[in-house]
Amino acid sequence: MMSLKNICLYFLLFCVLSAEAQDAGFTLLLRDKENGQPVASATVCVLSADGIMVLHTAVSNTLGAVQLTVDSFPARIAITATGFAPLIFPVKTETSRNITLQLEKSFSKLDEVVITGLSDPIKLRNALSTYQVIGKEQMDAQGAVTVADALKNQINLNIAQDNLLGSSINMQGMQGDKVKILIDGMPVNGREGGKIDLGQLNLYNVERIEIVQGPMSVVYGTDALGGVINIITKKAKAPWQLSAGTYYETVGKYNFDISGSYRIGKAHQFSLGGGRNFFGGWNPLDSLERSYLWKPKEQYLANFAYSFHSKKDFFIDFNSDFVKEKVTNKDAYYSVNAFAANARDEYYHTTRSLNRLSLKGKIGKNGHWQSMNSFALYRRIRNTYIKDLFTMNQDLSDVAGAQDTTQFNDFSFRGSYAQRLRGIDITAGYDINLEHGESQKIDTTTKNINDYALYLSASIHLAKDKLILQPALRMAYNNVYQPPLVPSFNTLYHAGERVQLRFSFAKGYRAPSLKEMYLHFYDANHEVEGNPNLEPEHGSHLQLSGSWTVHQKAADYIKLLLTGYYNDVYNQITLIQPDANRILYATYINVNHTTNVIGSLQADAQFGNFYAQLGYSLLHLMHTDSALLTTSHQATATLRYQFVKAGISISSFYKYFSLQPNLVPTVDGGAAYSGTVDPYSFWDASVEKKFWKNRLQLIVGVKNLLDVRSSRVVGAQAVGVHSGGGDLNAQNISMGRSLFASLRLSLQ
Repeated sequence: MMSLKNICLYFLLFCVLSAEAQDAGFTLLLRDKENGQPVASATVCVLSADGIMVLHTAVSNTLGAVQLTVDSFPARIAITATGFAPLIFPVKTETSRNITLQLEKSFSKLDEVVITGLSDPIKLRNALSTYQVIGKEQMDAQGAVTVADALKNQINLNIAQDNLLGSSINMQGMQGDKVKILIDGMPVNGREGGKIDLGQLNLYNVERIEIVQGPMSVVYGTDALGGVINIITKKAKAPWQLSAGTYYETVGKYNFDISGSYRIGKAHQFSLGGGRNFFGGWNPLDSLERSYLWKPKEQYLANFAYSFHSKKDFFIDFNSDFVKEKVTNKDAYYSVNAFAANARDEYYHTTRSLNRLSLKGKIGKNGHWQSMNSFALYRRIRNTYIKDLFTMNQDLSDVAGAQDTTQFNDFSFRGSYAQRLRGIDITAGYDINLEHGESQKIDTTTKNINDYALYLSASIHLAKDKLILQPALRMAYNNVYQPPLVPSFNTLYHAGERVQLRFSFAKGYRAPSLKEMYLHFYDANHEVEGNPNLEPEHGSHLQLSGSWTVHQKAADYIKLLLTGYYNDVYNQITLIQPDANRILYATYINVNHTTNVIGSLQADAQFGNFYAQLGYSLLHLMHTDSALLTTSHQATATLRYQFVKAGISISSFYKYFSLQPNLVPTVDGGAAYSGTVDPYSFWDASVEKKFWKNRLQLIVGVKNLLDVRSSRVVGAQAVGVHSGGGDLNAQNISMGRSLFASLRLSLQ
């Protein structure tokens, strides 16, 4: 006999469906298989008969109900919901109009779909490369505000902190200038010291992050020598949505954001959002000093999106993201005499704007095309003032090099066509990147680098799809340097239903930057010049991995992933002093050579409401031109448990670093390795609770439970034109232990 609760629930469902729909269409009722509760905010997609194209999307309401429009039969319905295993089922006839489906609890990534790569979106188990995926649920539990926060617990990744240049990444022992950063598959520009500031890339509009370790230069060209990080923004799917969130952290961070979307008809969707992040600066101890160790920072954020999805398998998506940032660097050492007290203060104003237009469609039965286009603006202004501490008046400094404006305008055009021919998936594409740079530190003030490339790949399916071979090749022309021919070869072998073996070989490269080729920086202490004759850095990469699903029963599973990497990077660009008679003069040359091997073991497991992900990696330097530590280790542990009846989730994130090579800033804004950093660990924890039928989400937590602020450095010397300086005794790592709270309201 039905309980009174279920009778009331079905009656309320009937009332809602009757009020909201003039045409009942195709109605689904989604239930949690474990307790029978409605599954809200699930994304439901109507797919074409072949399961490739998305025809319509909708989101389940608070009663777990969703209505769909199915234009033709047969069709497929795909359902994804946070915390549940994905579900796909066929609909063969029009008679099946009302269905109740039960979803199984899962944190599983076995069926997760990734989109960063050569071909169409594909499940992780069928991908030819190894991926790391960070979902929205994990980012929320971490209290992550920026991409740097989200990446800090990933294996084989290090986040380097600079108080002025922000956060950058090291991947597989390679610095951030060899890692391509993408948003929705399009490149992010504005590298300072060769690296993208990940602290300027915020998460309030981000759905997930995909990480591919190893060269991806065939598709993405330069800077993808060490790997690719693709930041994927949210795509609105409900008829209307409204979201607002606040974030507070006890080190002085106060953030707020709001966003909304609205659908017009069945084809047009508009989204708009914005926010403000504020950090007041932090010192290790309360003091009256006017300078902060961690510099004050303020950001204003905005985004706009429009999408059009036609019934004829044609899609248009336009997205625009905007960030305006101000960093304040007040002088700690000021001059005082009987008549005046002056300080030298710096203000860094950064503007980022990334605008993307994507079009895709279908040709024939199995042909697919897409065109991705973007315009990226990066502008950074540094103003230096001499401030009178008596009157508080300030004037721009007239010292050479005290003022600077740098601007990069990048146009990127990428397109591809994929077609299956006699069991072989062929993908052909083009990649055009036009970079225009302006800076007072660039010789002749303005420079352009234009790159034009074609690539081709083929996925060959053998032995009834048990063995897949994928050769690929990229050819390019550049107006200032000669890009190399870039080949790659990937292999996937399904040794059994639960065992996959992967092998890949790839070439990659990193082109010299505008700064490295045309830098012109002269002041009283420096004479740094670029070298227009630089050549690209080259690299060869081998990867062998095996994944084994040791146990799988319903939503429970244990999966192991063992991976070995070999990287050989040569012709590397570095800053040197070539003339002993000119002690201030420095320039760039191709000279360094680094070879390393990496072994990593990851375990992914779920039992009931408990989820765990453990990782360990070892990096060994076989060859280097610097006096570096030869072997280092990392270990990670992510644990999560859900108390279903209470609606509470608890999470723990731990990462251990062994003795690591130390990065020392260079005069040109880059960094070089020198000395070693003592071992240290990070440990974060949080508790999440949802209220008001999952519309209100509260997360409270602790960051850096072990209160790590710095680590001892041994043997580090100032590098570049500052060589001969004294030892640097410590590396700043974090602002110490802090508490955070996040509150988010979501309506639809």
